[in-house]
Amino acid sequence: MATFVVVTQPQQVERPVRQFTASRSGQALVLVVLALAALVIHGYHPYSEDGGIYIAAAEHALQPQLFPHLSQFADAHVSCLFFSRMMTGIATLAHLSLTWVFFLGYVASIYLTLSGLYSILQTCLRSEAARWFGLLLFTAIMSMPVAGTSIIMVDPYLTSRSLGLPLVLFAIAESLQDQPRWVRIVIFLVPGSLLHPLIAACGIYLIALIVALRSGNRAMVYGVIAFALATSTAVHWLAPVESSAYREAAVSRTYWFLTRWSWDEIIGVIAPILLLLALDRFRLTTFTDTFSTFLRALCLGGIVTIVVNLLFAHPESGNHLVASLQPLRFFTFLYLVMALALGSLLALIPRRIVGGLIIAALAVFLFLVQRNIYPNTVHLELPWRTLSNEWERAFLWIREHTPQDAVFAMDSDYHNLPGEDTHVFRAIALRDALPDYSKDGGIAAVKPSVANDWIRGVALQRDLDALDDTTRIARMKPAGVTWVILRPLANTRLDCPYVDHDIRICRIP
Repeated sequence: MATFVVVTQPQQVERPVRQFTASRSGQALVLVVLALAALVIHGYHPYSEDGGIYIAAAEHALQPQLFPHLSQFADAHVSCLFFSRMMTGIATLAHLSLTWVFFLGYVASIYLTLSGLYSILQTCLRSEAARWFGLLLFTAIMSMPVAGTSIIMVDPYLTSRSLGLPLVLFAIAESLQDQPRWVRIVIFLVPGSLLHPLIAACGIYLIALIVALRSGNRAMVYGVIAFALATSTAVHWLAPVESSAYREAAVSRTYWFLTRWSWDEIIGVIAPILLLLALDRFRLTTFTDTFSTFLRALCLGGIVTIVVNLLFAHPESGNHLVASLQPLRFFTFLYLVMALALGSLLALIPRRIVGGLIIAALAVFLFLVQRNIYPNTVHLELPWRTLSNEWERAFLWIREHTPQDAVFAMDSDYHNLPGEDTHVFRAIALRDALPDYSKDGGIAAVKPSVANDWIRGVALQRDLDALDDTTRIARMKPAGVTWVILRPLANTRLDCPYVDHDIRICRIP
């Protein structure tokens, strides 16, 4: 078994870090430009994936009469509670629609993320050019996935993580100072924890490793590692008994389990550790001693989370509580710093235009990747633009033409249907729907109380298009379903007031 040796070295007198010479307003202006560039490169899709889950939760907080039958899937995650109330509070005070609040919040989240990363770079890199090259590369590739964790560095939509991550980054930046101000760290971590407890927990553990390594006390470093392992063991052994429905929901989240990852996804957790260790070993003059400590803390944390996942996160395990906490999310920080470090290396190229061209080429590549992910939706779904996707338009028709207490059913895997582009039904239609396999399965996997509802809902909608009307009605009516969304291949004589390309919206008599 490989061991990670912590080498303590005598304290060295470090050269002062070169500070940015422009005014604060100048720095802020550059960060605004980078945030807008990131928006153009990576797009904005507010109703897609988890973004749609959070919009539905905020809409329900603003209009409690929505989702009268299946509200348990609208108010999904614990972090939704604080986030949704915060967003609705802003919308009420500013007299803005939630669409605008989410868009402005998303732009602000990119700016804050860049600002938090720049704060970290100020203590880690001596070169002004290296800092900005690091931020440029991050801006170009921030929609890159984090190994097999099913998350990307920065989503093209607003969630609680979008706002929680920059707060944690500010806390990390403060912990890297020669004399950290712990009051400020707490001020950043408290709202960060309310917004996204998992990413905040990862940040707290990283800060603990930084403090331990900077102390030069080997026993303290081992103590922090032992605490993580002991806590994981306690969580695993004290976890409540799981129902069979919850077990099925948990096992369906293959990204929780390192043993279920493909070979390229496994490389995605090994390569960053090796790369950051190499950067620490062959330390460049532009790197500060603080950066070296930071790199070692990241690598130690990454190795510990891999060990925790391999020990306690197995599909066959007696419980899946540790797996549901997704310790491998820690690799978010490794990927962020990897992007910054690689970008800073581009500043060392004698002709910096070459580094700029490399970053521009990567930006174009990531732009094309995003267009491939959302081929049937406009790149920027801005608040003043009409919905372009045919599924989005169908969902909007439902909002405008069906009663508020309507309950819908559709293919349980509708997110993967051609042209759907992973847009969330509830976020646009604002109507109840039987749970789907993908996004609602993720909700059931972290909220055991809805697992049975998820199992039943998915089973009821299985092969919905292939059923005849008699079977379809017999299956839907006991579940309270009043409308179904069918595709053209479905054989039906139901009344379908909406027909458009691949979508038919039909009443259940």
